[in-house]
Amino acid sequence: MVYAAHDPAMHRDVAIKVLTVATDHALLARFQAEAGTTGNLRHKNIITVYDYGEHEGQPYLVMELLDGRSLLEILRNAAPVALSAKVDILVQVAEGLRYAHEHGVVHRDIKPSNIMLLQDGTAKILDFGIARFADRSGTQLTATGFIVGTLEYMAPDQFDGGQADCLTDIFSFGVVGYELISGRQPFRGETISRTIYLLSKIDPAPLGDIVPGCPDALQDVFQTAISKDRTRRYQSVRELLFELMPLHARLRKERATELVAEAARLLDHGEIEAAQTHVHQALEFDPTLESRS
Repeated sequence: MVYAAHDPAMHRDVAIKVLTVATDHALLARFQAEAGTTGNLRHKNIITVYDYGEHEGQPYLVMELLDGRSLLEILRNAAPVALSAKVDILVQVAEGLRYAHEHGVVHRDIKPSNIMLLQDGTAKILDFGIARFADRSGTQLTATGFIVGTLEYMAPDQFDGGQADCLTDIFSFGVVGYELISGRQPFRGETISRTIYLLSKIDPAPLGDIVPGCPDALQDVFQTAISKDRTRRYQSVRELLFELMPLHARLRKERATELVAEAARLLDHGEIEAAQTHVHQALEFDPTLESRS
């Protein structure tokens, strides 16, 4: 159960996640692991955990209270979102994931419902509840042969007994990116066995076939991220970002140009305030517009 609350000592609103079945030792161990992993991560694109404790035998986490919508809600709403805005979300998620990996933490359940988009446009990765330290010498919290994650976003190498690691997180991120950009989940089947078959054997349609105007380079980034062959996948999120960031910058510049053109049209119709809003938005996407104007 998650509650909204107020911390009178720190004068801030918080969220409190309470474990309601404390007698389940495996679940308790996982819950405590979330406190240990997320609590040590400090990054603008990862939810902040402030405290951990127990009250009347019930363990709880205190974390920042977020005002926004999950990526799953945004996908279900199917409202038009500019490609540049979608890539901006994905870059932020990748930055948070890079930070976690470089601090030894694998998330193991990257999916739309575990990504929150705040009112100011900041993306946050949630729920490290099944994460574990990437150090293979660490204690695992799952029984042998038990796979943890959400099926449609799991890397095929996990079905062959492979460990969840940075490369499986990259695959999950790639699936989320494909879904956000195209509006389609690439590996969802009518049955569990069909989904596993799609994940293991079938490559989804190229993004360019689904999204008109999708840059080839952007298509290639996510095709590489969801490669079934681990050796052909990006070997780190930093490597993925090296190819994604130039695309992100280009799309932002293109969006800024579109907004300036729209501002000019609004001015011609006497809509001065709306035109000013568009110009301000354009400058947020590309601050160099001011120096070039």
